[in-house]
Amino acid sequence: MIDKCYECGTSRDIVYHHVVPKSKGGTKTVPLCEFHHELVHNKKFIEMRKLKDSKKLELAKNGFIPFGNMAFGYKLIGERGRKKLKPNNDIKIVSFIFKKTFELIKDNCWSKTMITQKTFRALNKKNYLYHNSRHAARENPKYKKFSNHNLRNILSNKIYTGYFKYSGNFYPHNHGIIDKITFEQIQNFRNS
Repeated sequence: MIDKCYECGTSRDIVYHHVVPKSKGGTKTVPLCEFHHELVHNKKFIEMRKLKDSKKLELAKNGFIPFGNMAFGYKLIGERGRKKLKPNNDIKIVSFIFKKTFELIKDNCWSKTMITQKTFRALNKKNYLYHNSRHAARENPKYKKFSNHNLRNILSNKIYTGYFKYSGNFYPHNHGIIDKITFEQIQNFRNS
């Protein structure tokens, strides 16, 4: 069972706070996220946050992923704080979406709505399903049919070109599935 912060309910960055200090014989602990633990101890919170953000930025520059949720078609591997991106089995669906969309754009006779509908039909014909990566760790992920929102998120996510975004900048990773020119052509069509 994953402990959650007593104050906010998150399960990220949990530390155990002694209700009565250990120096005074305290043994009972309460799970708190780092944010609330720092508040309890009245530390210079802003300085701690800046230090943590600079560490995450350095990880991103070295190709490590400094965030938890991952785009559809990828998973994170490695130890905590030093995770790398790796494609999972769903990457073939993402590749199919980009190829089908680009193929329809090249035909030059379809509207954005028609391209979306034709892509939906092609996904359903192949019985491809979408799952939210937040549920991927569970035994039975919540698979469902693709929605317009899912397609829009996939087609506009630069992570599929081999770059991930962190703190307003893009950093390379080794598992892009679409070239930058094709990606830009799709973006130009979608934004026209």
